[in-house]
Amino acid sequence: MRKILLLFPFLLLIIPITTIAQTRTVIGTVRDIGGVLPGASVIEKGQTTNGVVTDANGKFTLTLRGQSNTVVVRFVG
Repeated sequence: MRKILLLFPFLLLIIPITTIAQTRTVIGTVRDIGGVLPGASVIEKGQTTNGVVTDANGKFTLTLRGQSNTVVVRFVG
């Protein structure tokens, strides 16, 4: 029983670290045949609030928070 009591505070310290470690960063450029696509939206698949817009050079940096390894790109124009 004493081992469990000593282990419990240690687990409380480890759990937040493993949660933070599950984010991944995707860096890329959105382009089509005509060149780069500035202003395209890049969203993590399955997430409605986690997305970015490409800059003037079509570049983006997106931190994936969920379990998905897929991004969705949308561009109107």
